[in-house]
Amino acid sequence: MDRELEAVRNRAMDQLKQDLIKEMGLWEQIETQGWGALPAKDCGRIGGKMSTRLSPNILRKIADSKETQDK
Repeated sequence: MDRELEAVRNRAMDQLKQDLIKEMGLWEQIETQGWGALPAKDCGRIGGKMSTRLSPNILRKIADSKETQDK
């Protein structure tokens, strides 16, 4: 079961990364030149945006699960 959850998590993270890259206008560059063509600055921006998007969702899930445990 852990492998299945990890696979789902990995697909979700890849989808989030792809969505952000398209929003940032970098998708065509990655498709044609690959990840190696991206400057470190852009990779950092992608990671920062991913963590910003993930944090509120994770905090909300933790709060919801704690409320469920308290009942």
